[in-house]
Amino acid sequence: MQMLRAPKTINVDLDSEPGHLLDKASRSPLILEMNGVRYLLSREENSWPEMSDEEYQRVLDETIGTLSEEEATQMFAWR
Repeated sequence: MQMLRAPKTINVDLDSEPGHLLDKASRSPLILEMNGVRYLLSREENSWPEMSDEEYQRVLDETIGTLSEEEATQMFAWR
């Protein structure tokens, strides 16, 4: 019986090719194939960056009100 190993986290640059693939995978799962081996790539639900409550509040304080109503509507239209 094979033991499951914990997944390894690899940070990816947004503007890299893997970053573009992850952007696509955030909308729907992708199947990547290499040498006949298929890999399922999908967004992990509830994947939030680890931050303290104070850090979350700071980010909210800095970003609340920075989008116009039109921009917010466009941003959530893809969902």
